[in-house]
Amino acid sequence: MFIKAFGKELGEMTTDITKTIVEQGFQAGEMKKLSDANMVLFLEQVQLLPKYNQFIDYSEIINQTVLAQDKEKIKTINSISNLINLEKVDLGNNLISDLSPLASLSKLYSLSVLRNKVSNIQPLVALTNLKTLNLSFNSKIKDYSSLLQLSALEELDIQSNDIFDISFIQQLTQLTYLELSSNNIKNISSLQNLKQLKTLYLSCNMLTDMSPLSHLSSITELHLESNKIKNITPLSRFQNLEYLTLANNPLQSLLPLHKMHSLLYLALTNCTLVDITPLSHLKLKILRLSQNKIVDVKALKQMQLQTLSLEHNLIQDFKDLKTHPNYKKYNKSQQKEPTNAQKRSFLRQKTVNSSQMQINSIFTRKQIQVQLKEVKTKVNVILTNVINLMNKEVQLLFLLVNQ
Repeated sequence: MFIKAFGKELGEMTTDITKTIVEQGFQAGEMKKLSDANMVLFLEQVQLLPKYNQFIDYSEIINQTVLAQDKEKIKTINSISNLINLEKVDLGNNLISDLSPLASLSKLYSLSVLRNKVSNIQPLVALTNLKTLNLSFNSKIKDYSSLLQLSALEELDIQSNDIFDISFIQQLTQLTYLELSSNNIKNISSLQNLKQLKTLYLSCNMLTDMSPLSHLSSITELHLESNKIKNITPLSRFQNLEYLTLANNPLQSLLPLHKMHSLLYLALTNCTLVDITPLSHLKLKILRLSQNKIVDVKALKQMQLQTLSLEHNLIQDFKDLKTHPNYKKYNKSQQKEPTNAQKRSFLRQKTVNSSQMQINSIFTRKQIQVQLKEVKTKVNVILTNVINLMNKEVQLLFLLVNQ
């Protein structure tokens, strides 16, 4: 009799725990806004009652589809395995080494574990629905063969991972976005079958031969800065290319670029250039030519450039540019190289009048940050109440057991 009654009371108490969470704000969909380590904290607190977990209603928790726990100093993610409906997870900038709890998340299509302590990615083979994966800044990973099972991948980021061999990529033929910057790559022949690629980052590697890229005509954005490239002839086939960075390469000639009429952005900073004549008929909007050996700028006279960097060259006479409406800016301003975010912003907007859009974006971000702080505060209050309630109920259980 006592056990039956005791079980009933326990069931009521533990049900009240989840009920308290729902009644204090999650029933209106706020549970879906939970975007920090409090989700894991809550699950771990619930597991303080391991013998009685069968009474707890997880329905409001396990139905979550998005979870972001960036910069939370998390070391373990064991509790995440219960969130079987998750579709998008961001665990970046933590201290996670074991990814095995993710293996049960079969609905996952987007995962980021950048800047963690990951060394083994074998648990990811079960995530066959993954379309976006970020493993960057995890240099302890040595074996990437598990990625061969992820044939649905469309976006892959593995920059700064001390990679030499990229042969595992050749079967990922659905990739449209690939980030391989800051590795030790010399051979890119494994990329030649990636016909769907739109954006490719290969900056800061050890590349000399571009020929494997010659068949990837679908690429619209290509990053090749800081390599050892001299010959860019293979790029002449890139008729859809809109954005190209070749800065910090000892280029021999720009002739392969002369028919790239889709190009809007071109960065050629520090490329030992003297002759820029092949650029004269391009429809560029932004051109970076600083830190070269350019003497004559006549080739730029007819170009409708919005931004031009020419500092640190050997130019003595700017007369061919004086009639251009932006002449003062070209000649006098020390223009800074754009950040990666600014470069991507240019590609998205493709207009001169972007200032207002950037202001609106900043305003929107501030609004979101304020809302997130409000949600986080509310979550913390709720969790405090839940934990207090659990402590009281554990004490009550202890008293009942000892009677």
